[in-house]
Amino acid sequence: MPLNTDDAFKIVTRSHHLLQDGFPVEDVLAELIGRTTRLCGASGGLIRVLDGDDGELRFVAADGLTTDYIDKGSVSAEFGRSEIWESSPVWIHDPANDPRIQYPHQLHDEKIRTILSYPFIVTGR
Repeated sequence: MPLNTDDAFKIVTRSHHLLQDGFPVEDVLAELIGRTTRLCGASGGLIRVLDGDDGELRFVAADGLTTDYIDKGSVSAEFGRSEIWESSPVWIHDPANDPRIQYPHQLHDEKIRTILSYPFIVTGR
């Protein structure tokens, strides 16, 4: 089923309005990942934010993933740092064999077969 861009726009617009209305960022991101996961027909989704102090990606919200996977350990942004700053989608077709993946065994256990990452930069929050 093709992605409905109108629905995607509605999800982003709703998230924007919730943030403007002062809802907690973590709550808005939890709703965003849940709605986006369902819209894409994915079995799971996750949002991490780059912590500028230590260069790690900090967990914020997830949908459809186990606690074991979410809590697997710290995730360094070092491998994908250039991709993060480009703010363009990154599709990892074979994460089990991709050198950017830090926890390939956990991907296998979680049955993750592909990863779509969309880095974006938010300022002022």
